Amino acid sequence: MTPKLMPACHQSMFTDVDELKSHPFDLSYRLSADYNFVYNLYKRGEKMLYIPVNISFCEAVYGVSSVNKIAVKKECARIRGVDHTLTWKIKILGKQVEYGIKQIIEYLIPASFLKEMKIRNRKRLEHRK
Repeated sequence: MTPKLMPACHQSMFTDVDELKSHPFDLSYRLSADYNFVYNLYKRGEKMLYIPVNISFCEAVYGVSSVNKIAVKKECARIRGVDHTLTWKIKILGKQVEYGIKQIIEYLIPASFLKEMKIRNRKRLEHRK
């Protein structure tokens, strides 16, 4: 089974310099070059090691990948070679509808209320650690 998501944020990943030199990021993927790199590591059978140490803390609400979720999903599907399958086209259509509904809701709900809900959610998630 191939990874459908990034295993960690790329800011927290370390890799061998020679690996990066021999397999540099493919910048034709404007939003998913990091995923493409990790995906290809996995496909080549390279070893990856998870070390449970906090290396970086990243804001994941207003970043390029968070703001362009559909475009990221399309690039990742292209990387995995599933972007032309009917199953994937149906899934992406569902995501487009989902994100559209969320945008309408965010437009209708006062920004101050949404901000307060995000703050409360962040606190709730911090307590789970």
